[in-house]
Amino acid sequence: MSNKIQHTRTTQAPVQAKKAVQASKATTQQPEVKKPEADQVQLSEAVQKEQQKRQLSMDQLKKDPAAYQAYERLSAEQREKYSQLSVKTMKDGDVDANPRLRELLTNGKLTQVDKDNVSTLDHLDKLSNSPRNPKLDQQQVLNETVDQIADPGKIHQSGRGTCAPTSMEYRLASESPAEYARLAEGLTSSEGQLVARDGSTLKTNQSSLTADNTDRSSVSRVIQSSLMDHVAPEGQRYDNNVPQMKDGKQVGTGGFVQNSDGKQVGDGMSDEQMKQTWKTLSGENPDAVSLNDKSSEFERQITRDRIERDLAEGRKVNVSLEWQAPGGEHGRHALTVERQDEEYVYLRNPWGKDEQGQKDSADRLLVDNEGMIKMKKEDFYKRVTLSQTREEGTLETVYQQHKAGVQVVGNSLSRGFDRLRQAYNQQAEWQQSNPWLAGINAVA
Repeated sequence: MSNKIQHTRTTQAPVQAKKAVQASKATTQQPEVKKPEADQVQLSEAVQKEQQKRQLSMDQLKKDPAAYQAYERLSAEQREKYSQLSVKTMKDGDVDANPRLRELLTNGKLTQVDKDNVSTLDHLDKLSNSPRNPKLDQQQVLNETVDQIADPGKIHQSGRGTCAPTSMEYRLASESPAEYARLAEGLTSSEGQLVARDGSTLKTNQSSLTADNTDRSSVSRVIQSSLMDHVAPEGQRYDNNVPQMKDGKQVGTGGFVQNSDGKQVGDGMSDEQMKQTWKTLSGENPDAVSLNDKSSEFERQITRDRIERDLAEGRKVNVSLEWQAPGGEHGRHALTVERQDEEYVYLRNPWGKDEQGQKDSADRLLVDNEGMIKMKKEDFYKRVTLSQTREEGTLETVYQQHKAGVQVVGNSLSRGFDRLRQAYNQQAEWQQSNPWLAGINAVA
């Protein structure tokens, strides 16, 4: 027994000694260092492409002195965001970034901020880096947003009854590029919503996420449909693809439908829905005056004075006009008032490039090929059925302010009051139904 045990130990000793020597060598032996090889130091193909695009973009930027100077004024963080955006607007094979991005850099729109002090650049950076709705193409959405901020004239309603939200989309892009970028980012995001300026939650309309038979951008399709959906009457929603039927024939596409059965029940916005839509977008509570063929001269004059005041302050104005001409089929139509001169009022028709000065509706002259038109002032003010101007107060409030000697109507108190008194004298019947006008003649 003893021999057997000893024999076992004797035969194991050389093996253990050999392992000990090997272990010792292993602890003292240096790991093999491979020489750097070309494929180990080369950048990945994706990174190489990005660097090439950055260089191409920078080369083009330097050819534009004004743009390059604007770039030099950016902070280091802003420059990096701009460079990334430049790359992300480029498709493989492009030799330059979207030139509209460079335009936004030059004219300062890229660094303008919204009400939260967040810039257009920051919103576009978020749009390009955070997930989009899987039904939308991220690069396409980015380029469309850049294009439409640079040239809001590209925004149009095409073959949908969305003149009101389209006009407001155009106005927002024109006046508040950072706010427009925030809107586009939120509604195309994977979350599909954003907190609107009136505090409500504006959600992405699901019927707008797939391509339709219009030539609108995907961004405009989503924005317009979502704004329509936001103000849909209770029990209804907006469907971008539902057929509009009349006398058994399809006369259009898109409109409000019943949630219960999907039946189409309407298409355009009411005056109140238009007011709510602008409040949603801007946070403002506009004074909205609705007019018809029974409206008094007093009401029409107040409306005209308010529009002229806003234009003088550099603000655009949301309006609705009686659009139909004798024999025509188009009724009321929403547009954006841009400016006026001694003879004409200049408006932007949301038909955009489809505006051809048709003769079956209001008389107007084309100014450009993106929907800008002009109308004789007197014809325009006769056709106004709704105006949305900055908040001032009801007509009764306006009168009380005049009574207190405050100038709020017209270009001067005397001119405004003369119009009020003249309108009152001509509108005895209207006075009887509005007792707060009593005593207007006593005001000095």
